[in-house]
Amino acid sequence: KFSKQRINPIIANCRSLRDKVESQEKISGKTKEKDTLISKVFPGGHVSLSTSTSEQSLRSEACQYIAFDEVSAYEEDCQGSGDPCGLALGRTSAYDGRKKIFFNSTPTLKDSCRIEREYLTTDQRKYFVPCLECGEMQVLTWDRLDRTTDIVLYRCIRCDFGHIEADKTAMLKAGEWRPTAKSIDGARGYHLPALYAPVGMWSWKSSVAQYIKGLDNAVEMKVFVNNCLGEPYSDDNIRVIDPNDIENLAEDYTSDLQLPIGAAYITAGVDTHPSHADILVMGWGKEGERWVLEHHVVQGDTNQDETWQEVYAHLQKVYLHPSKTLLRIAATCIDTGGH
Repeated sequence: KFSKQRINPIIANCRSLRDKVESQEKISGKTKEKDTLISKVFPGGHVSLSTSTSEQSLRSEACQYIAFDEVSAYEEDCQGSGDPCGLALGRTSAYDGRKKIFFNSTPTLKDSCRIEREYLTTDQRKYFVPCLECGEMQVLTWDRLDRTTDIVLYRCIRCDFGHIEADKTAMLKAGEWRPTAKSIDGARGYHLPALYAPVGMWSWKSSVAQYIKGLDNAVEMKVFVNNCLGEPYSDDNIRVIDPNDIENLAEDYTSDLQLPIGAAYITAGVDTHPSHADILVMGWGKEGERWVLEHHVVQGDTNQDETWQEVYAHLQKVYLHPSKTLLRIAATCIDTGGH
């Protein structure tokens, strides 16, 4: 899809590119590759397209230049082999000091957004444009859009002059990229929200309309923040879970028949199979907090009374609470669907 909708039209509509790719196809013989959907061959090199979900394509060949598109949408782990970006970057090891890496993406959720992490390591360049009245160079920001008039105006941070949408053409032409931070390793980063879209494309009025839609709809507000402001979305009701957070919640209740202090009620579930029965014992606390207390397997034909006698005996166990109270299994559910 990417090749058909984005790469092929660029080649078809750019004469210099078209001539190079076509000429390579014409001279391609049995010993040379032809142009395909995932590989574009031209004199002196080629472009290969890979997917972030395929370990094989990410490891397949050495590359001097790599461009990652919509990198924030990548999975953190590619087929159990690790970070897809890390796998792809390994292909540049033969070009240390000569390689170029490009990351591009719409942001997603704050603190889990890959493009945000990459951008924060760069010199964080922003596009400064002049006020057409006083000449003050400034970054276009949402808070300077005046939405109180019939038309949306952009107010200068210095003189408060109101720019109309058509003024963007002159402002963009006279603008310049300026770094706003110190890069960790010399990398350059560029941030360009939709407020900079040229006249005839996404307008300030469209951004305001999207913002209004998001006032009563968190999903629409996420679209506004990600697409219009070009920033990662942050919501107090959404928390990105770190695997270490889950590990830190683990409690030590490994001693035999010893309950966690919060467990006040015990239940069991029995899953039956022709050759055995699985018993899962759970402890329950306030607000649905629960603990797996025990998993026990009773081997034997579940059509025989002897097997069930052993199951029932196990369900009679007594558990000691840290308060010195003895608790028994209060309820048991038996699933006979597997037998």
